[in-house]
Amino acid sequence: MIQSIRCYRPGRSSELVAHLDDLPGVSDAECLVWVHLVEPTDDELARATGRFDLPLPPVARSHAIRPWIRRSDRSTFVAVRYPPVPEDPSTGRTASIDAIVAEGVVVTIASGDAPDLDDLVEDLEGQSILVAHGAGAVVLELFSWSIRRFRSRFDSIDDRMGTIETALFSDGRSDPTREIYDLAREVVELRRAANTLEYPLDQLSRDELPGFDQQLRAWFVDVGHGVERLVGQLDAYSDALLNALQAYLSKVAMRQNDDMRKISAWVAIAAVPTAIAGIYGMNFGRNMPLLDSEWGFPVVMALMVAACTYLYVRFRRAGWL
Repeated sequence: MIQSIRCYRPGRSSELVAHLDDLPGVSDAECLVWVHLVEPTDDELARATGRFDLPLPPVARSHAIRPWIRRSDRSTFVAVRYPPVPEDPSTGRTASIDAIVAEGVVVTIASGDAPDLDDLVEDLEGQSILVAHGAGAVVLELFSWSIRRFRSRFDSIDDRMGTIETALFSDGRSDPTREIYDLAREVVELRRAANTLEYPLDQLSRDELPGFDQQLRAWFVDVGHGVERLVGQLDAYSDALLNALQAYLSKVAMRQNDDMRKISAWVAIAAVPTAIAGIYGMNFGRNMPLLDSEWGFPVVMALMVAACTYLYVRFRRAGWL
């Protein structure tokens, strides 16, 4: 459906238009028209593009993989990927908003679960100088909006990494492996999505494309630098998670080694009374020392206790217990 139709004029606030038929023609250079569609039907899409004699967007056979950029004689198609911000940050895959840009008009197409673009509209309202550069300004703000969406995930990632670090360096035996893998998978997905913004931004900052003012190139370069910093931050998260996993595996190996030493120490301590009891249980008759003595049993028990105590003290000092 057509969610909004806006007309921007230099030095004025945007005007909401009720119907496509009420819009000025593309030849009206004083007006920048932005039509935003959310999960439109084929008829709605054809009517919106046909109103300005724009081509239909290309078939999105690779849309699920990466955004791309295409140009025709008088228009440019750009797909911008953005991350959703669900209640559970570990769910929800990245999505895209398509933009068909021509002189004085831009048509954006979003899927049914697309977020609200109110903050993007507000930014455009406050940048009349940017809007004066035409339809490409909307795409520029769309890329900036996407970067802000990526960065909005960083607070959640930082909180979850803090939880992982707490579990990792605690004295308990909690296992953060699942949390590490889940967060690493999310970071990798965000990294792939953010990386796909670099190619269209590179094209927009270098090439002459229909609907884009040449003076916008420097701004697209700045946005491209923002993507580079975004990718760098995501790479840092990936490295930190890898280090956390390695630290946890080292901790597990050390814990297993400590457990094996404790088990070995207790086995050695238990072997002393077991051996003495086994020897005196062989029933050799009168050939066994202390067998007929009234002090035999106390002496043997004292020997067992003394030997076990000695071994316990030695293992304790060696750090095995």
